[in-house]
Amino acid sequence: MSRQSRPRSQSPRGFTLIELLVVIAIIGILIALLVPAVQKVRQAAARTQCQNNIKQLALALHNFHDAQKHFPAGVVTNKPEPNPSGGVSGPPWTVSILPYIEEDARYQQFNIKSGTFFGLHPGGGGSGCSEKNLQLARNIKFECPVDLNSNPAVANCNYFGVMGGGASTADPWIWVSPDGTYSTRRCSNTGILYNNSKIRLAKITDGTSNTFLLGESKYLQIAGLGYGNQYGGTWASGYYWSGGPMHQNLALTMSGINSSSLDPATAITHEVYTHTFGSRHPGGCHFALGDGSVHFVSQDIDLYTYQRLGIRDDGLPTEGFTP
Repeated sequence: MSRQSRPRSQSPRGFTLIELLVVIAIIGILIALLVPAVQKVRQAAARTQCQNNIKQLALALHNFHDAQKHFPAGVVTNKPEPNPSGGVSGPPWTVSILPYIEEDARYQQFNIKSGTFFGLHPGGGGSGCSEKNLQLARNIKFECPVDLNSNPAVANCNYFGVMGGGASTADPWIWVSPDGTYSTRRCSNTGILYNNSKIRLAKITDGTSNTFLLGESKYLQIAGLGYGNQYGGTWASGYYWSGGPMHQNLALTMSGINSSSLDPATAITHEVYTHTFGSRHPGGCHFALGDGSVHFVSQDIDLYTYQRLGIRDDGLPTEGFTP
């Protein structure tokens, strides 16, 4: 009888080098496709969060208006002119609206009536102001989530009130720093938030849907960061009185959106942020209009139209801008 031959057992076959390289290549392609998609999702999420941040601030300003029958002052000082020289600074709009963004406990710690607020710290007398410790405490409700200059050690502000607009100092409603030395530090009182302002909705005759209320900024010289270690601002900064007086957390629509490449972490930005809005989001920045709506405005917007949108009552057209 012949024996039946048994099939030989075969060892498992492994990957060849070529097959392994193909698999690695496929994984690399998938990662290359996935990473940009993940980045876009993250950018979209951060942009949505930023939009919500500025929306909440705009709503707070409107709630203040409902209670007081006018918007808060861009900043309170003891001088009437738009760009005062010498004097004392009280609270800025960012502090005035604290009770309306669920920050009443923080608001109650400030001496609103007689406290002194620095514009910049520690230079220019900032270290001697009564409210400095509270001003230097971080408040993330005023920070854009994509600004890498924000961290627990500083008190950044990415949302500025709009104090006016225009092309240059050739426009009679735009002024420079009152000491005449710093001609690029600009000021206006044609917007909604400016020195000692008390603007009512009825005074925005160009229409609340055609007038900027708040805008994004990435340019604040932040206290404790870079040159801000000598002269820096925070979300709670008042008006800066010393050499080259200037506003903090207020700007006018003069220079184009994102038109400066300066970064406050590595450069001096005092000559930029009173007249330039911008953000870390690609292509533009967010603005809240006088009606409380929020829109992402392209940095390619017609400059003349953009400058007009900062003014509440000039009666000039804002063609090309659709909220």
